[in-house]
Amino acid sequence: MQSHTQQIVRVLEKITAAGVRESQIFDDFLEIVHGSLTRLPEHVTAMKLTGGVSQDPPEMTKRWDILRSRYKNSSYYF
Repeated sequence: MQSHTQQIVRVLEKITAAGVRESQIFDDFLEIVHGSLTRLPEHVTAMKLTGGVSQDPPEMTKRWDILRSRYKNSSYYF
C-alpha cells in the first residue's frame, strides 16, 4: 500500500496539471481542514440526534461551491 504522502502527492500532481497553483491548492486545503474541524462538534451532535451530519451554513456552502468550480477541470473532482 502506498503511503499517505505518496497518495497526496499524486493527487496534487493531477491538480497542478489542471492549472491550479501549488500555493492556491495549499490555501484551499487549509481552508477545507479548518472548516471541517470547526464544524466537527456540530456534526457529532447531529449524528447522535439524527444519525446524519448537520447542514452547512450558507457561507460554508458558498465556499464549497467556489472550491468545486476552481477544481472542476482537474481529474480529481470533489
